[in-house]
Amino acid sequence: MDLGRDLLAILRVGGFFLAAPVFGSGVVPLWVRTALSLVVGMALAPLSHGPVPTALLPYLLAAGKEVLVGLGMGYVVNLLLAGVQYAGGLLDLQMGFGLSQVLNPAMGAPAPVLTNLLYFVALVLFIVSGGLESLLLALGASFRLLPLGAAHLGAGTLPLFIGWGADIFTLGLSLAMPVLAVLLILNLALGILSRAVPQLNVFILGMPLQAAFGLLILLASLPAMDLALRPVFAGMAGQLLKLVGAVGGSA
Repeated sequence: MDLGRDLLAILRVGGFFLAAPVFGSGVVPLWVRTALSLVVGMALAPLSHGPVPTALLPYLLAAGKEVLVGLGMGYVVNLLLAGVQYAGGLLDLQMGFGLSQVLNPAMGAPAPVLTNLLYFVALVLFIVSGGLESLLLALGASFRLLPLGAAHLGAGTLPLFIGWGADIFTLGLSLAMPVLAVLLILNLALGILSRAVPQLNVFILGMPLQAAFGLLILLASLPAMDLALRPVFAGMAGQLLKLVGAVGGSA
């Protein structure tokens, strides 16, 4: 039993559980995440075959790198899921729910209603589609690709994060587009109606119509949302390993 190697592995796994969805939320108690980090870290430590620093200063530096690697891997998963939150924010703004803030325990902050709803729908789809298992497999594979203490934190990961940031807007717009298109048509119809009947209070009439039509189209588009999210979930493990490879190959 190599305590130094085990501790570095626990720090990487602990950083991942601290930032990853489901694990890194207020829903999972801290003692559960700590216990999982200890068990999973000690189980995965033998997969790393590289040398572990023995001197104090290099070991502390390696420990800090492992925490950052774990946090980065968990943050990537949250970054990919942020597209769902972006879609919810667009719909909240268009349907008039933007002012209603409800505490989201998974994000640790208040968020509008549809942002919370779509985020938790995405989490459920993520779990039932085997996303947690693929993330744990990717975490285990990271110990083979990137031995403990061998990370080189440089600018090599910057293009990856830029690409993932662009994916947030692409995914968010694709998820919200059916509802946004219907609301646009509804607003055009209300505009024409207000010109034809000036006495009609379009604002009072439009708010409940936007909410009703938006919710109906959102409900009808949930199967399409599932189809759109499954490739994202299926590719998450590959994105994590791409980050690990970039960190291991950075100068």
